[in-house]
Amino acid sequence: MHFTDAPRILKLFFETKSPADWCWVNTKMIMKINITNKDIINGSFVFPEGVTEIVDWAFEDCSSLSNIIIPESVTKIGFGAFYRCKRLKHITLPESVTEIGKWAFYGCWSLSSIIIPEGVTEIGNMAFSECSSLSNIIIPKIVAKIGIGAFYGCSSLKNITIPESVTEIGDWAFDGCTNLESITIPKSVTKIGMCSFERCKRLKHITLPESVTEIGNWAFCRCKRLKHITLPESVTEIGNWAFERCKSLKKISLPKKVKLGHDAFYRCPPDLEIIFRD
Repeated sequence: MHFTDAPRILKLFFETKSPADWCWVNTKMIMKINITNKDIINGSFVFPEGVTEIVDWAFEDCSSLSNIIIPESVTKIGFGAFYRCKRLKHITLPESVTEIGKWAFYGCWSLSSIIIPEGVTEIGNMAFSECSSLSNIIIPKIVAKIGIGAFYGCSSLKNITIPESVTEIGDWAFDGCTNLESITIPKSVTKIGMCSFERCKRLKHITLPESVTEIGNWAFCRCKRLKHITLPESVTEIGNWAFERCKSLKKISLPKKVKLGHDAFYRCPPDLEIIFRD
């Protein structure tokens, strides 16, 4: 099967056979490709030049896909595009990509690292959720929001730097990142979302910048090794169960005008010293 010298094709749907790399010669008008039969993809897949979008659910459950090459013409990775591609180990996103859809790489268990292009402004909800081998990721300097559950369950992620452009860390953003040891939160962030760092069992220290005004419900719940956290005067609200089961927390100093949620320190050490600043 090949499409050599077929310059007017705009869309292709594959059902029975995977295309060979050489079949794309002179097919620059192809803009979208969808794989309707997931069993035909085995190993690598090379997109032809000219494709602008990887459509929603394009490679959903392609469990044998291990490597993919995306051309510079692609600007959008669709909703759930690589959902549960369990053997996908390597992927390079070109600088042309500006949008990564929700659930785009959900459940890509074998994906160990990825560089997000500088043109991406938002990391969609659940975009890299359950990527349990993901140990390294670089977030672009213009990303404004880290979506709900964006890195939920990324249990191999150890360190991450959030750029100055981010204003909000979404609910469940890093929930279940059980090996996360350190994180840098910039001065641009105003809100720590609900359950955003829940179950980050190795997180020991965290400093919140003066810009933060709200800490959501269960934000640091079950951070068992968290010993020190600095809360700035700008914090006006600490959510319900925000520090539940932080068993290593010994002392915390709270802003004088803070609204403390229900059982914010539930099941913390009985000798926890809570100081309200004057």
